[in-house]
This record gives sequence, structure tokens and C-alpha cells, in this order.
Amino acid sequence: MNIWRANEHWLTASSLRITTAAPESQTCEGTLYTADPIANLVVLRLGTSDKSGDYRIIPVSRIQSFQIMSLATRAEMDIANAQPKIAELDLKRLEKRCDDRVAALKEQAKSKGKGVTMEAQAIFDALKRMYAHHTYVSLTRHC
Repeated sequence: MNIWRANEHWLTASSLRITTAAPESQTCEGTLYTADPIANLVVLRLGTSDKSGDYRIIPVSRIQSFQIMSLATRAEMDIANAQPKIAELDLKRLEKRCDDRVAALKEQAKSKGKGVTMEAQAIFDALKRMYAHHTYVSLTRHC
């Protein structure tokens, strides 16, 4: 049995009945949330409620049989109806986060020594972290 053949795009959000192999043979029914061919896992959302948070993760190697109870409608497969809901991205926040990270990397690049060994740079970085919160005052006299 090859579940990946059955796990085409159109099967997501369809109702399935999966029976697992012995020694703990179980039959569970739910909506196919996702199937991952890399991790060899199938995730079913149990129950009929859209707000149900019960999920069952089943290794493909444990599946003895599966039956498609009903196919998902086009509306159920639409990204706008995804469960759980997919939140909108705050693009301004993402751009600020990106700008902050670029600024931090530029600041980090300023403290890199030119032509120094990795060991010397590691010592400098450790000292910088140790004394990052200290303020230095010049003790030289100006006459």
C-alpha cells in the first residue's frame, strides 16, 4: 500500500478512516490535516468540530489500511478556509525585524578584527560580552 500515491493535493481536508497495525491496532476517523513523505507521518484532525484541537500523528509504517470516507469540497481546500486559521502577516513588523537584524549584523561586523586569528577574535568577543553593560570614564587629566 502506498499512502503517498493517495496523498495528492486533492486529498487534504478529506475524511479518512485509518487502521493501524498490531500490537496496538486502532481505528481512527478524522480529517486529513497533512501527510509528510519526508518524516513518513500522517496527521489527522479528529472529531467533526472545526475548533477541535485533537490531532493524531500516525507513522506511515504503522498504517495497516485506510479508507477515504469523503473527499473535500473545493471550499474546504481553499486557503481562506484553512483550519486552524492562517493569520495575516504584518509586513511593517517583518520589514522592521529585517532592518533590525541587518543593523545588528553591521554592528557585529564593525567589531570584527582585520587580520587577527580566530582565537584572538574569540577572546575579544568574550571580553566584549563580559563588559557590554559597563560604561567607561576617562581618568586622564585635562589641564
